[in-house]
Amino acid sequence: MPKKSQVDAAPQKPKRLSKGLSEEGLIEIKIKLRKRTITVSEASGFQSGLRGQLLADLLDEYDGKEKTEAAVAMNLLMNFWAPLYACSSGNVPDRDQFLKMAETDISYWVETAKELNPDWFSWMNELIEPTPEQELEQEKKE
Repeated sequence: MPKKSQVDAAPQKPKRLSKGLSEEGLIEIKIKLRKRTITVSEASGFQSGLRGQLLADLLDEYDGKEKTEAAVAMNLLMNFWAPLYACSSGNVPDRDQFLKMAETDISYWVETAKELNPDWFSWMNELIEPTPEQELEQEKKE
């Protein structure tokens, strides 16, 4: 059984530690997720290629598995872990560690990565229903 102090302690909230530029002039944001410190960067050409390779490897591994726990895990890995892993450095979780992370930490990491690499997460915008104001703007454009 965990010690009382471990159970009663509130989990640390994710937070931004710093924002700056890499030696190559790419924007970097350092974040703290519980016991992990991760630097998320604006994607370089290499990181974009790494993301593509990770996705290809995951697709090969997935190969049409049914809607099972494995398929859910593969979906999370393809849509979130691969791009996060590719644009991050530091204490970056491997696939198994990622699947065990707290949702709040993953969400914060995704939001940070999305800020620097919005095109990698553009599919998420399609899942969000537009506000009435956005619908009016769209109608004006058409």
